[in-house]
Amino acid sequence: MTLDGLPERGSWKGLRAENGKCQFLSWKNDFKPDGRFTITFFRDAQQTQPIQTEHGTWSAANGKNELRTDGVRMPDVYTYKLTDVDTVRYVSLASDPSGDCQEDYDFIERRIRG
Repeated sequence: MTLDGLPERGSWKGLRAENGKCQFLSWKNDFKPDGRFTITFFRDAQQTQPIQTEHGTWSAANGKNELRTDGVRMPDVYTYKLTDVDTVRYVSLASDPSGDCQEDYDFIERRIRG
């Protein structure tokens, strides 16, 4: 099932480019069908060194994905485009001012299967 072209549930992994303006991170994101998400950030691409885990709600409509992390005042908002059934490209439109990186950036998330 999809919601406006965005897979509405499942596990995804992504990473920031190591040569970008923001600190390198990788993450695993679990989108749940009830509109909740859990995301764990890691220091390494192999995802063996966790930094922190966040929980919140997510929604997607009209080509935009909004993540509202529990305890954070402002949501993170991204445009998204499926490049294939297992790959989504996101571009940051807005993020909470307390976030770790305020630079505009884009990234790819890939579905974790099995």
